[in-house]
This record gives sequence, C-alpha cells and structure tokens, in this order.
Amino acid sequence: MSFPMSSGPQIVGGRGSGREARAVPRPAPWRRPPRFWHGRRGASVAELMVVVSAAAVLGGLAGVGLGTMAPVFNLDAGARMAAMALNQGRVQAITRGHAVDVVFEAQSFRITDVSDALDLDAGDFPPQVACSSPTVVPFTPLGTIDAALASPPVTVTLAHGDASRSVTVGLTGKVEVQ
Repeated sequence: MSFPMSSGPQIVGGRGSGREARAVPRPAPWRRPPRFWHGRRGASVAELMVVVSAAAVLGGLAGVGLGTMAPVFNLDAGARMAAMALNQGRVQAITRGHAVDVVFEAQSFRITDVSDALDLDAGDFPPQVACSSPTVVPFTPLGTIDAALASPPVTVTLAHGDASRSVTVGLTGKVEVQ
C-alpha cells in the first residue's frame, strides 16, 4: 500500500479489495504527552527524602573511593609534568639551536639554555611526589641526548610512597612514561 502525499483523508479499500471504500482520517500532527503524575502536582515529602538519602549514600561512597586514589593521581600528574619538561627542553634545543639542559631536583625541574646561561622554564612537582635522584638531561641543538654528558637512555624516576613512575628519554630524544 502506498501513502499519498496529500494531507487529506486516505481512501482504504476500493475496486478488487473485497472491502467497501471509506475515508480514514489522518491522525493529528501533535499529540498530548502522557501524564505521568495522573493529576498530582508534585512529589510527596517521603519520596523526596528517599531520593535525597540515596543520592547522599552514593555520593559518600564515591568520595571515599576517590580519596584513596589521590596519591596515584598526583604521581601520574608528576610523571606527565616530567615528560612535558623533557619534551619542552628538546623543542627549545631545536628551536634555539643551542644545547639545553633539563635539570630534575627533588621537588622541582628547571629547563636551562646552556649557551646563554638562561633559565627558560621551571616548575614544581605535585605534593608528596619527589624525584628519586637529581638528574640532568642534556639535549643537543638537534634534539638528541648528548651522549658525551649522559649515557642514553636517561631515566627520571618519580616516587610517591611505595609507588613510582619512570620517564625515559632515548638517544633520539623520544620521551616515554612507564
């Protein structure tokens, strides 16, 4: 059965169908939405108390779960900061055409242009995240590790309690977080 494009009534039946022809009205283009509240104007106090108490219990469970994950989040953030500093030091060495050192200390890092003796950037690691040993990562003007000053791969290890993350720089300057 094909549907006519007109908006008038549709003819059902007709010659050869065995049924009498009759006009069927089309449904209205809009319908009233169903009434879920069945004439009520709102929720009762008991219903509201159940919903609020369920939300409070679920929120409390989520807060306890996330609170125990904070040290891991800080350690991951510190590893990302170290990787960012190494990538930035490499890019600065290539852009400036000078040797650049990325120096990691216990709680911070510093990016220094060796030729100009200029500090390019510095930052601190998140709370309770520390670099396990002071490390200097020297980049050549080509963006590679200076093998005369450090034997590649150079690894920077960050620790928070018992957990640790390592950030490794290969000879070509590729940075990986492990």
